[in-house]
Amino acid sequence: MYSWSTIHRAPGPAWAARVPYTVGIVHLAEDYYMFSEILGDRGRLRVGAPVRVVFEAAAEDLTLPKFRLV
Repeated sequence: MYSWSTIHRAPGPAWAARVPYTVGIVHLAEDYYMFSEILGDRGRLRVGAPVRVVFEAAAEDLTLPKFRLV
C-alpha cells in the first residue's frame, strides 16, 4: 500500500449506499502503481501494509481488480 483515502461523502446518488469506502494507490511487485478500491478493516491501513488482489464482477461483462488487506 502506497497511499489511500477514505471517501465519506458520495460523489453522486449511485455511490450513496457505498460510503464510506477506501481507494488507494498500490505499489505492485512489478514496480508499477495502481489506483483501486481497498477492501478490509480501515483501522489497519498503513503505508507499506500488504494487500492481495481480488477480482469483483461489476457487471456481466466487467470484472474489476480490487485489493484486500492481508
